Amino acid sequence: MLEITSQEGFYEGGFPRELRTVIADVAQDPGRDAVDRLDAHSALASWAYGETNWEAYARHVHAMEVLASEGGSGIGPREKVLVAIRQFPLHGHTGDNEALDATFRTALAELLAPSLLERSLRYGYVQGLYHAGSYRAAGPAALELADAYCVHLGLDLANLHGPTEALHKPV
Repeated sequence: MLEITSQEGFYEGGFPRELRTVIADVAQDPGRDAVDRLDAHSALASWAYGETNWEAYARHVHAMEVLASEGGSGIGPREKVLVAIRQFPLHGHTGDNEALDATFRTALAELLAPSLLERSLRYGYVQGLYHAGSYRAAGPAALELADAYCVHLGLDLANLHGPTEALHKPV
């Protein structure tokens, strides 16, 4: 069940509160492994984010940080990136650009590039910059990410629809 909570459209489905209760039980169950608990807190953080409940969001992100720092079995690069991705909007929302940048640099240093995890990390970083109101920094970072996806997908500017020249001009 936790696997489906990582899908983009999961939170758009209007799932019943009972499902959230089950996921909350997993998050709080010390008998579950650290990865399951971290994923459960991530799912609950996504719900809190969608409801603009920054207090609950922060609580779940903190729980993820604790689980990752304890380094239980299975905590690896994916989980560390997931924690960083959840930290970005929180740092952005509180306007802590230093923490946002430090989190990005630390997580990026542990990843191979290019990779899915690296692109996911960059996406989360751009989201954090947006939340911080750092639009001048977010624009070039988003363009760099878009270029990385084009390379990954084997696309060039000719494959894209609409005027793209404006994307490459400084703001």
